[in-house]
Amino acid sequence: PEAVVKECSKHKITTVTAVSSVEQARDLLANGYALSVCSNYGFSSRRDNKGVAARSKSWSHAMSWIACDDTRERHKETLFLIQNSWGKWNSGPKIHGQPDGSFWVREKDARGMLAQKGAWVFSDVDGFPARELPNYGTTKFL
Repeated sequence: PEAVVKECSKHKITTVTAVSSVEQARDLLANGYALSVCSNYGFSSRRDNKGVAARSKSWSHAMSWIACDDTRERHKETLFLIQNSWGKWNSGPKIHGQPDGSFWVREKDARGMLAQKGAWVFSDVDGFPARELPNYGTTKFL
């Protein structure tokens, strides 16, 4: 319908780029760009005391990567925050004010997911310029 076309034209995606490394993913997230990642990696419905979900089972599923923690305070590796589309499906401690239905994954799992070549970042501008992000207190992007 014309109304949908008109509304969608306000928010055109002008750049779609494949993401193949955790370094790229980290840098994109730190600059305010979320990723869509398709893989067959599944994760536990229970987060550990650090907010991390262990890899389990296999899902053929797309999920959004919405943040990263590169401080290496919880693990000696970068952690990535994944937002699942299933609503409040999991439990356990949450870190840095993460939303319901999300979980942190370890870098080794993130590398495996990205190796399946189903990760994409979308932009509404030409390229991916750095953007000023608001300070959310304890939230750590890098």
